[in-house]
Amino acid sequence: MVKRRIAHEAAPYNFMAQWRDAEAAERNRILRSRKLSEQVKASAPILDLITVICVEYQVDGLRADV
Repeated sequence: MVKRRIAHEAAPYNFMAQWRDAEAAERNRILRSRKLSEQVKASAPILDLITVICVEYQVDGLRADV
């Protein structure tokens, strides 16, 4: 991560060009995942398990299940 940050600071346009394809692929993967997530159904036992785990680890916030 540090090396990437240094590379960006040294030559931002070269850095952007180098990572353009990888970023586009990741963007597409995220968009596909969002569509697929609409099909995911969690049963009551799974939701209960998520709740138990969140309480056990003292997770703070409403997005812990994600």
